[in-house]
Amino acid sequence: MANCTIYTRAYSALSPRRLTSGKGATGPPLAPGKLLAEFKQHRRHKEKVATALVSVSDRIVDTISRALDLHHTDDVPIQDIWIAFIKVPDAENKHTKTSARTHRAEDLAKKLKLPNSILFRYEIVFEWAIPEEWVTHQVSLQTLIKRWRKGGLMEHVLDSLEPLDPLESLDPWDFGAALAYFAEAFGARAPSEWIAHRVFYDCVQFDLELFSYQWVMFEFPGGRRETEDFGFFCALDKGIKDALEDWLNDDFASEYQNFEAWRRGVEDDMSRDWVHFWEEWQEEEGKPAYAKALNELMEEHEAIQNGIEEEAVEIGL
Repeated sequence: MANCTIYTRAYSALSPRRLTSGKGATGPPLAPGKLLAEFKQHRRHKEKVATALVSVSDRIVDTISRALDLHHTDDVPIQDIWIAFIKVPDAENKHTKTSARTHRAEDLAKKLKLPNSILFRYEIVFEWAIPEEWVTHQVSLQTLIKRWRKGGLMEHVLDSLEPLDPLESLDPWDFGAALAYFAEAFGARAPSEWIAHRVFYDCVQFDLELFSYQWVMFEFPGGRRETEDFGFFCALDKGIKDALEDWLNDDFASEYQNFEAWRRGVEDDMSRDWVHFWEEWQEEEGKPAYAKALNELMEEHEAIQNGIEEEAVEIGL
């Protein structure tokens, strides 16, 4: 993704925090000493102490693992567990008007001289809240599981949280295609190509040792080492792109076109509702009956919008 960094966060919709800190959504910038004090409390997440920080991850498999843990350990229903994608604009992006203060958790842990600071390597913390404008997509664990089961991938989900050995399974194109199928479950509005690549780099353990700029040394659990040329990565990348293009252009395209035609029709009807409402009620504005009718129309339209979103998720958005 050009000019941005992508983070993810798993959270419970039953929690009042969601994408904000336990101390609220707004506050002054944290001074260095205050920041360290907040992080010292924040790292004890199992104690559920409210802090001014919100955690995200730059490792997608950690977020998936966290989502599953919310269900299996904390007994949160799968329909109430959500994964959010956060796109942080590049610091030099002149078009963004939103700003936020973020910190790498490992750096804070080192400043606190914690013995296990490496455990925070993939965690980033926002001060106070994640800007809503940066949350580009969200998907529930219920939807993910439904789509993984439909695609016959559910049995591989837990395996994806462990180190992978692509050299012993499929050829690189097929392996890339499999990663794309896994990423499709997050929906067409998700950064699917980024997800597929991140799953690979998060789960495949290797050391980059360049030999004449043509070879890469893979190192697997147990100490086994093998070399592959860069054609492996080219084929992997092509497998990801080909599979995603096939999905978006063939399997998904016709359903999306039908959905868009239906959605536009529904939204046109909603626009006409507002015209009719104004024609009927403009002379009653400010009266109790006007307020009652307005609230009823807004509630009706909210239900319609929820129905549109449900249908969007159903077709794979």
